[in-house]
Amino acid sequence: MLNTAPDMHDEPNRRTILFQFVKFLINGGLLGLVAVAAQALLYRLCGDGSFAYALASALTYGPLILINFIIQQSWIFKRSGCLWRFVVINLLMMLLVSLLSSLCKLAIDLIFWSPWGARYGFLVASLLGAIPSFLAQKRFVFTVRNL
Repeated sequence: MLNTAPDMHDEPNRRTILFQFVKFLINGGLLGLVAVAAQALLYRLCGDGSFAYALASALTYGPLILINFIIQQSWIFKRSGCLWRFVVINLLMMLLVSLLSSLCKLAIDLIFWSPWGARYGFLVASLLGAIPSFLAQKRFVFTVRNL
């Protein structure tokens, strides 16, 4: 007869998942700060105008995706992952946060009046988006056991 009881070592316990989520938030926050600083520096180096701004953003975003993937793989989930799935999920989360940020801005403006929505709408949307992002990364990207 097959043993269908879950193996205690297959699924991490709640404490492990919470610890991974805290590391996920720390990583996201730190990389967010690095992204803002790198984009500002590159924008100064690239010149002025819309094209320079877009170029600086692209030059920042690309390497940070790879760095984020490596950090999540080695420090947060400690499992091999699929880079193309990681990129797709990040793009989907970017769309989600973009949509949520407008709603969060509106809600904050209605509750606390202007200009708080413009200042904190994106931050609140990013924090809300961290939950589905974490779950998607854990479930669909970093699924291979142990590096």
